[in-house]
Amino acid sequence: MRRSTEAIWLARESLDRARARLDRAEAALLRSQRRAERKQAEADYEVVRAKRDAAQRDG
Repeated sequence: MRRSTEAIWLARESLDRARARLDRAEAALLRSQRRAERKQAEADYEVVRAKRDAAQRDG
């Protein structure tokens, strides 16, 4: 009985560590997605600005 109790505790600890790793990976993914979205928004703004500037130059 003691061995199975120890095995259960070890499995739970392993599961807890795996969940913590998953949480960290999900957080990193969200940060990466936000960074990519921000860069895309900046690039979109630059395109709009360049088109506006070109239209003003061309009359």
